[in-house]
Amino acid sequence: MDLTVQQLRYFAAVAHELHFARAAQRLHISAPSLSQQIAALERRFGAPLFRRDARHVELTELGRELLPMAHRSITALDEVVSWAQERRAGGAVVRVVGSRIGSVLPGPDAPGVHPLPERSGPGPAVGGSVNARTRADDRADAEQRGRSATLMQTYVEGLASTSPPGPTAPAPPVTVLRDLVFSEPATGGGLRLDLYLPEGVPGPRPVIVWLPGGGWQRAARGMGPHLGRLFAQRGYAMADVEYRSSRTALWPAQLHDVKAAVRYLRSVAQHRGLDAERVGVWGSSAGGHLAALLALTGGDPAGEGDGGHAGYSSEVQAVVDGYGPTDLRHMDEDRLPGGVVNDIDPASPPWGLLGGPTTDRPGLAAHASPVSHVSGPAAPFLILHGDADLLVGPKQSRRLFEALHGAGSEATLVSVHGAGHGFFNTDALERTPPLPTTVHTTRCGERTPARPGVLTSGLVERFFDHHLRRHFSD
Repeated sequence: MDLTVQQLRYFAAVAHELHFARAAQRLHISAPSLSQQIAALERRFGAPLFRRDARHVELTELGRELLPMAHRSITALDEVVSWAQERRAGGAVVRVVGSRIGSVLPGPDAPGVHPLPERSGPGPAVGGSVNARTRADDRADAEQRGRSATLMQTYVEGLASTSPPGPTAPAPPVTVLRDLVFSEPATGGGLRLDLYLPEGVPGPRPVIVWLPGGGWQRAARGMGPHLGRLFAQRGYAMADVEYRSSRTALWPAQLHDVKAAVRYLRSVAQHRGLDAERVGVWGSSAGGHLAALLALTGGDPAGEGDGGHAGYSSEVQAVVDGYGPTDLRHMDEDRLPGGVVNDIDPASPPWGLLGGPTTDRPGLAAHASPVSHVSGPAAPFLILHGDADLLVGPKQSRRLFEALHGAGSEATLVSVHGAGHGFFNTDALERTPPLPTTVHTTRCGERTPARPGVLTSGLVERFFDHHLRRHFSD
């Protein structure tokens, strides 16, 4: 479905007003252009997105489902535009054309273009000119930054092309408690989560914590699979958790935040009908990285931070890591040919997380790497990674799997053939044919032979069913 960014902006602007103006829930649609854009959106979807009369307007069920997709598409695009504009100072110029981002490396005489910065280097210089080898290195760095911008464009456009949810069969009702404050750190303001609670389920409900990706720069709730449909309707309590951006606080603030979220959920377990002994965590990309660290540092008091609810544990009983970085010291080494290079770019996610390149901060990079914390048997892991991932090389997941194997932990590594980065960030798994995979498993230090498989949305549920439903019945 071909939706323009402008249309999504109009939709999100109206929906945002409805979503957050809780007191009145009122909006006057008087601007012709806005009304026309809403009408265009509704024609494309073949169903109304808003219910409105002369004075009032509210979202329809379809509009409510589209809202998080519109938000994540727009905010992701804004992040890339902001990031791309910063690249001008580094020599790579990125231009925005409509809803597309194109990477170019123009000549020094192009209007409005900043040429590559001149810097001194070894070797002879004539008349103040820059050494030829230094110029070549600068040019190569700029070209790589341009390629990285193009890769980010592809990733964001994939998010923006998410199709709307289709009709679903009637399912058990789910209560959604939004904007629950779970921590109030000194920087960045209060942190919130949304809690999806299945209705009519006897006994304490096992919990799955969802941690979104975003390069540690943005962790927006609603940026992920359909948590209500995929899990809450099947008896799980789902927590959609945000954490601080690396632009607000450097590492290890993000780990402290997600640990605080788990402790908070245990603190309200009795009140909310949660099973405090059965907590799983699932994350994608940066969220997968944090999910792995939650499982590997649960017994370390030094890593808890001061986010509140200190009397409760942050340990988890099962973890799903979707294509998360596992060893920040080797991300560039592990990249696929043509993949993103991080340590040459101040705007790269690892640089932003640590406050500088990993080569300058090896100790901090090691501390922020899940592989560094594998020291013995841990909670069961399900690790998934596309073998065509140009943002986080698939060897990163292999490193974690091998470390867990060496420690005698239970782990399954699923290599998804032909998949790039971000397949958990949308509803793609529900809308495409099952993707072929190769599955590697280790238990108690013993490997099983690799076997073919397929990736479907049910794979994650079956993993959590096996490890979290000990005394839970459908």
